[in-house]
Amino acid sequence: MRAWLEIMRISNAPTVVSNAIAGAVLGTIVRIIEDERGHGVWAGEIPWRTDSDAPSSAALLAALTAPLLAYLGGMVLNDAFDSTVDARERPARPIPSGRIARSHAFAAGFALLAAATLASTLLAPMALAATVLLCVAIVVYDSFHTRSIASTMLLALCRALASLIPMLAMSNGDFEALARRGAIALPVALAAWPLGLSIVARW
Repeated sequence: MRAWLEIMRISNAPTVVSNAIAGAVLGTIVRIIEDERGHGVWAGEIPWRTDSDAPSSAALLAALTAPLLAYLGGMVLNDAFDSTVDARERPARPIPSGRIARSHAFAAGFALLAAATLASTLLAPMALAATVLLCVAIVVYDSFHTRSIASTMLLALCRALASLIPMLAMSNGDFEALARRGAIALPVALAAWPLGLSIVARW
């Protein structure tokens, strides 16, 4: 179990969850503002939609869970794809140390991405499409990130989508409204952060 938690980089998971929560809150606020009927209530500092088209509790859970599942799958696949390099440079990691078989890591990683996509079928079509895009970006990044610095763009895209998926889910996929109300600034900022760090690190 410890090896699996290690390969999933579980200590970083709260950052993904917090990004997803922030995206869900902003998406909810935008939808309440944009809805002519203005259906919504506040429970403390958390907004809740009360209109007839509001996502169900299951959809809300799926919106917050999908980015996390994709993140965990991406971390596992990262080590699976990098096992040859890790055997030379980081032999203590779970795969080169023999604690997890590479084939098991591939199976678990793709299963987690599939679970993320399956969860997103409960969401608005735009949110489902964003989840599929996230999963594709993760696989491409994990496959090629050691070969090209351009893969940093994919890393930035993945960070952005972690907040955009629940944002789209809670706003019924209304990307135009999200952009018009400025909510899209969150995923843009989240993308800029790893991109900026990568550029500075390479100088």
